[in-house]
Amino acid sequence: MKTPLFHFRHVTKRFGDRVLLNIDEFVVNAGVCMLITGDNGAGKTTLLKIVSGLVKPDSAKVQVKDAVLSWSKARVKIQRNLVYLHQDPYMLDTTVERNIAYGLRLHKEPRAHLYDTVADALRWARLDHLAHRNARSLSGGEKQRVALTRARIVNPSVLALDEPTTNMDQQSRISTYQLIDALRNEGMAILVASHDQTGLTPIADHHTQLVGGKLVNVEPAFKRSRATKVTRFPG
Repeated sequence: MKTPLFHFRHVTKRFGDRVLLNIDEFVVNAGVCMLITGDNGAGKTTLLKIVSGLVKPDSAKVQVKDAVLSWSKARVKIQRNLVYLHQDPYMLDTTVERNIAYGLRLHKEPRAHLYDTVADALRWARLDHLAHRNARSLSGGEKQRVALTRARIVNPSVLALDEPTTNMDQQSRISTYQLIDALRNEGMAILVASHDQTGLTPIADHHTQLVGGKLVNVEPAFKRSRATKVTRFPG
């Protein structure tokens, strides 16, 4: 059985007279990838930001371990354990290497350990050839890989991704799918809000759809064992 990290109950959010979200429960489990789909305006991003502690819901209770907390009290614990990535990842105006090292520098990692960790992360993502390039000069797919690697290096329990493959060519999408799958295989909980069902459905352990403010489970068209999921770069 997967371990619940956060268990959200009775999540509601209104905009004016419109009830955007009215969700009975939403469970974030360790080592599980959940794909959240829905029409434009259905509330995917809002839900992801609520779960990430970035947008305050009108109401919500969050169970963290054995304690049931209000969203306001839970958000501190959430933000200590979760990294949220926007669909257009922000890149610092410096090298790829320094972008990836940013989180470790904030945590005051010893310099020798920092360089070794960043070098390993660059190899993991196959970004070592771009280490000294300015990150803002990269393609959209390369920036997303840098952002995923920068998130991985600080070892969060949960990674929340908002439309991670938007405006990418097919090869960039494949590289992004592989990194997401590799992170899930390392035990990280992954929440993905996306229109991209074709490439992300095989990675996801669960697929849920936002319809009329509610979450509806989508029965997968097929299931692949973890052993058959692609976690290596092609070639």
